[in-house]
Amino acid sequence: MYAIDFHTHPHLHIDDLTPWVEFTWRCGIDRIVLLGDVLGRGYDPTIGQVRQINDNNFGLVEKHPGFCAGFCFLNATNDPRESLEELDRCRTMGAVGVKMEVSAFASDTRLDPIMRRLGEIGLPLLHHSWNTWSMGRVSAPGCNQSDSADIADLAGRFPRVTIIAAHLRPNGLRGVWEVREHRNVLFDTSGGQPVTGVIEGAVRLLGADRILYGSDAYFPDGRDYGPQLACIEAARIPNRAKEKLMRFNALRVLEEARR
Repeated sequence: MYAIDFHTHPHLHIDDLTPWVEFTWRCGIDRIVLLGDVLGRGYDPTIGQVRQINDNNFGLVEKHPGFCAGFCFLNATNDPRESLEELDRCRTMGAVGVKMEVSAFASDTRLDPIMRRLGEIGLPLLHHSWNTWSMGRVSAPGCNQSDSADIADLAGRFPRVTIIAAHLRPNGLRGVWEVREHRNVLFDTSGGQPVTGVIEGAVRLLGADRILYGSDAYFPDGRDYGPQLACIEAARIPNRAKEKLMRFNALRVLEEARR
């Protein structure tokens, strides 16, 4: 069974993924979700820079339609009218979700206009998150690291929007515990070190239906597929749960986004 990687990025200078498609297949992955070069223009990109990132991302989606699905990158600190216009533009290019990074905390009410629109059109949000107890709320000037508590706050305000919290292992089991009651929150497994027990604990607390495989590959570099896949393959969970994490949950989320 091939996996679907729900968390990948292209560098802005990459205009063709052909060199990586065969390698990705050899690693056991037949589809990827491209989120854009979300740090390619710094922590707080202008709307013009956001458009540049999305143009690059959806140019790759267009070149590899059977291999890539694309999310629209947005910055909640930009004018909300311009962000909503950019979301509409991305939808014409096939966007199946929205990605936000570190411009604003997920609990910031400046996300609200975008979240309301996502609720109306039925698209998910994938938001960066990390354990800020270990690295601080602002790990660098302008880098606003959302914690699982921020994700829980956002999920409580917008319970009809599917929210994918990035980076399960760096959030750890505390992060899982904080979002467990918000059924609209899923975690992707990308990033961090392969710590034993986190996948197992997340499946126990959230259920296998709320976890998605992701690598955080950043073409042409970033994290490797192998260690990220191995975290799930080696986890002490039923094979059916592994199948959900690796493929079937992603298919469900993407199908819901295309309705």
